[in-house]
Amino acid sequence: MDRTKRYALGVFVAAVVTGALYLAASPDAWSALLLVGVAQTYAVATAVALRHPDAWGASGNLWSGLFAGVTTFGAFVLLNGVEPTPNLTVAALGFGLAGVGFTAGVAFERERD
Repeated sequence: MDRTKRYALGVFVAAVVTGALYLAASPDAWSALLLVGVAQTYAVATAVALRHPDAWGASGNLWSGLFAGVTTFGAFVLLNGVEPTPNLTVAALGFGLAGVGFTAGVAFERERD
């Protein structure tokens, strides 16, 4: 997939996720700041993930299972551990940051030469 399509799809995914969180959560000054972070995080994660699509969905991989389990646990902890509970925006930001970390790790490893 070429760069323009990846970036456009990244912006689209970011807009959908951020818009859904805006509608689901009660927006205030703090959540507006978090929503800006969510938008940037999901746009970058999607664009980088689309550059390396073969890294996603590998079955039978211990590291993929570990990453998925820890990410899910962390998102649930953020969902219920940050006031006001449940805090869907914080959980989505944490999940997105894990995705950025994973995709950036894949990109760094593959493009380090």
